[in-house]
Amino acid sequence: MTVIVSVAGAGCGCAPRRAWSAAPAPAWAAAAGTALARWPEPDGTESPYDGAGVVPTDRTPAAGEERMLGLDGPLLVDGAFWCLFTPAATAVNGVPDHPDELPGHALVRCTPLAVADARPGGAWVRVTVEEVVRLTEVRERWAPSAAGSLAGLFPPEGARVDRSSVRCGALRYVEWSAQGDLGRRAVIREADGRSVLLMYGEWSFDEEDVAFGHRPLSAAEAAAVRACWPAEG
Repeated sequence: MTVIVSVAGAGCGCAPRRAWSAAPAPAWAAAAGTALARWPEPDGTESPYDGAGVVPTDRTPAAGEERMLGLDGPLLVDGAFWCLFTPAATAVNGVPDHPDELPGHALVRCTPLAVADARPGGAWVRVTVEEVVRLTEVRERWAPSAAGSLAGLFPPEGARVDRSSVRCGALRYVEWSAQGDLGRRAVIREADGRSVLLMYGEWSFDEEDVAFGHRPLSAAEAAAVRACWPAEG
């Protein structure tokens, strides 16, 4: 089925886009989709709209189950699509405040079954979970790819941006943002003298995209990451 999630307000000129934005996903990515997804507790398949807000869940989706999923617009879903799951505290406060939850991040492939409730700016959709790939499973799930480059990860030269870097074991999370309106983020596994990019994300205004893959970094690329984010904190 096709699900079109409108954007809040009229006359904004924002056309619905597919689960990854109009720009191509990174060449190394094994799967890509939207990070504008909300996962409530899986205790029913009715719309979670109740006027009191939706409490996110720590329960990772499992293949074969039906779940309720909140999608923010503007978005066009046409058949199966990938979206991001993060544990509850991260969903509310972001990764820098909860780096311990990085191993719980997952990319989830869903098939929409029915729209439970659609409102300006968002919709609640009942989905079947087809596949779940955790960050910690990426290296075993997909073969390494050296395709493309990491150029999109770094801020424009000379731009004034806020940067953050936090770590959970071998997983290092880095991000930059410019006035909160646009930014990039990534999760890199750093262990045994090797760096592997597992997750990449980009956002701007109403868009927030995410890609998973197994992208080993060259020595020069790893050095560029360290130069851009020299230390955690």
